[in-house]
Amino acid sequence: MQEILYYCKKRQNKTCILIAGEQSSDNHGAALIKALKELDPDFIFAGVGGPQMRPHLNHSFAKAEELHIMGFSKVIKELPRLIRLMNNLCKEILEKDPAVIITIDLPDFNIFLAKKLRRKKFKGLLVHYISPSVWAWRSGRIKTMAKTFDLLLTIFPFEPPFFAGSGLKTIYVGNPSLESCQELCAIKKEPLIAIFPGSRPSVIMDNLPLQLEAARQTGLKIAISAASPDIIPYLPKDIEIVLDNKELMQRASVAIATSGTITLELALAGIPTVATYKIGYLNYFIAYHLFRIRHNFYVMPNILLKRMLIPEIIGCHLESSKITAALQNVSSQKALVGAKEIKKILATHGRKPSLNAAKEILDALSLTH
Repeated sequence: MQEILYYCKKRQNKTCILIAGEQSSDNHGAALIKALKELDPDFIFAGVGGPQMRPHLNHSFAKAEELHIMGFSKVIKELPRLIRLMNNLCKEILEKDPAVIITIDLPDFNIFLAKKLRRKKFKGLLVHYISPSVWAWRSGRIKTMAKTFDLLLTIFPFEPPFFAGSGLKTIYVGNPSLESCQELCAIKKEPLIAIFPGSRPSVIMDNLPLQLEAARQTGLKIAISAASPDIIPYLPKDIEIVLDNKELMQRASVAIATSGTITLELALAGIPTVATYKIGYLNYFIAYHLFRIRHNFYVMPNILLKRMLIPEIIGCHLESSKITAALQNVSSQKALVGAKEIKKILATHGRKPSLNAAKEILDALSLTH
């Protein structure tokens, strides 16, 4: 560690650019910036981030919200705008000539951007944080990433073996959700059902009405998580709205969540949960028939445990009655057992994932210079 810090103090170029494009990436990016600052306070940060990252950036190229497009059909519609944005980003990044670029999740956009930067002769360190799901589909990205990136940091321990033999240094640094959900199991719960409908208006409009209808059948008090103040207009006015996910997780005795990072956080917190995700007909056809995405499980806690801990209500034809029925099959006891098992699988032996990631980046910087 002393050698890394000595190198960082001597290095002339202190610029680090991060690119994040969704809420969870924004959270991970903010934690990573803090960890990098802890190891080297002289770093200068720029890039693309959300509300968590932007206060730490000396210069912001764009907002993370501009990058996050879900669904195959919507990507096609937004393609011209995304290409213009990518071209502008590439130009600004090259002008900054940073020592390191860290792309966080958002694989389609970030891998394409990294390839473009390499074609433009960028010689600095290129790091990707949070691996794409090559184990689930499109394994061809492994070769592309190996040709483009210098370092891949993963947040699930089963991922590095998929990159073995590719030539890309791949390291499991721990899952950031472990840092934020460590103490939530021990908190006394209210007779309350929490709904986590997602962070994008289109996803909320697809999932929330069904989630809300099922929640009302439980007879419990209902509260809805608002991932940001921007989505409050899309939420019902007669239900309690909570802006802080962790506050709501501390209170809830059961939850319904739109599939995403939140399902892992709820599992780590030991909260009985049902996951939903409504898919449009076109996106379903593309995913199922063209990309042939067919797996036993789609929610990460179930993938990690290789069994159904969180019931998955996913597809084109979602009905509130299916969610209601699934709620009958979850229990606090099962959830707490699952939480312990997942924590064991993701264990980093007391080391913070964000600090692990920062150390590996600084190690790589010391070797490339």
